[in-house]
Amino acid sequence: MKKIIIMAAAGVLFAAMSFPVLANDASMGRMGETVYPIQADDVRMVSEDIYIKYNSADWSGDVDCTFVFHNEGAARTVLMGFPAEMEIGLESMTTVDRVRMHNFTAELNGVPIPVVETQGTDLGTEDDFSEYKSWYTFEVPFEAGQTLTLTHTYDVNFTIFSEGSANVGYILETGSTWSGSIDRSTVTFDFTEVEPWGIEPDSNLSTRDFTYSDGLLVFEGRDFEPDFNLNVMTNYVFAKSYSGPMPEWIDVGSLIEFFTGSEGRSAGEMIADYNNLGRSRFIATVYLNTLFGYPDEQSAPVVAGLSYMNPGRFEAIISDPDFDMDRTAGIVIKDAGGNAVYEGIMYKEGFADYGSEIFRIWPDEQGREAMASGNARSFEITAVDLAGNRTVEVFTLSSLQSVPLYTYPENEPEQPEEEIPNPKTSSVPDLSFLIIPLSAAGLMALRHRKSR
Repeated sequence: MKKIIIMAAAGVLFAAMSFPVLANDASMGRMGETVYPIQADDVRMVSEDIYIKYNSADWSGDVDCTFVFHNEGAARTVLMGFPAEMEIGLESMTTVDRVRMHNFTAELNGVPIPVVETQGTDLGTEDDFSEYKSWYTFEVPFEAGQTLTLTHTYDVNFTIFSEGSANVGYILETGSTWSGSIDRSTVTFDFTEVEPWGIEPDSNLSTRDFTYSDGLLVFEGRDFEPDFNLNVMTNYVFAKSYSGPMPEWIDVGSLIEFFTGSEGRSAGEMIADYNNLGRSRFIATVYLNTLFGYPDEQSAPVVAGLSYMNPGRFEAIISDPDFDMDRTAGIVIKDAGGNAVYEGIMYKEGFADYGSEIFRIWPDEQGREAMASGNARSFEITAVDLAGNRTVEVFTLSSLQSVPLYTYPENEPEQPEEEIPNPKTSSVPDLSFLIIPLSAAGLMALRHRKSR
């Protein structure tokens, strides 16, 4: 019996309002000379080690992958696959070169194995991987109960946007299609060519899952079935080789000072500097956590404040001393009799002071009507961390109005539309492969992680 398994791919390609689309390992089946996804049964991914070297000169990446698989069933030959080429939509401005994995290699327990490119199939289902036009495929024979190691190397051209940002990402969530959970997943983003203040992971991720030191941003997950993805943005102006002026619309002055300030600062001084960042950043949080170490996962979250701002935006500041706050918090609006008139979910949107994060929600029509009608009398916020600690805090209407609102600048300068220079040359590169201008909405479209 043969099956098809999709192996991991790094390098995120975006279309408007889309997610990162190069997938982590997922199980596949065969239909003639094409492939399609199925649920794995007896093959389990024990671990994965992914190393992604970002090259700032041409927005490319060199990738090394090591996967350990264990066959929990009878002997079998498994046909595995790795995305080779993406489909290009009619509206896309990109080229085939930027949607293909290049120089792909496969080794089984250190021995090279043959690789054949196979076409993909669109079955019209949500998770059919129809965005992949073809796959690199290779046969892997398993004995009953056998553990094997697969290694791959390849090159990828990351998507960049019209103002010079590059999207460097890795999808984890399709790894949940394997049998059981993954013992360990380690993804290393090598940003040694980029200044630390120019590295911006998705703020909806948990800082506790990351470390940052000497240009290496490392994610590590243990004993989990991934239901979230990794997404990191950077811009050509943050390359260490870049010597031109900083565009006016980029405001990282305080962040630069945070990373390049005087040597020998105490922990208290560094935290004070962090809290003075006008808009605190994920990378600064991870940097401090790496320096100071993470506390044991014992502290429950603290809801420090809740505010409301027309036309219906709620903001909660939730402090989490051991940095394992979940990506969501619950909100229930109740009337004077204690009856719920609205229930919703607040999503993590950014960082306040060190150890504190901002959660937001724009209630639907029902929630807005509850506020406008005057029926809203109390607001119950439920915060849960990844260790299972739960905090419920109730705010009255009067206390809600007295809480100061933590906001980002309302009117940020628009990004320029002019062409961008290559970081290491004085000439302007050919940007005909660009897909779309950077969209703030697109960056926020990453799927929200479920509670562990």
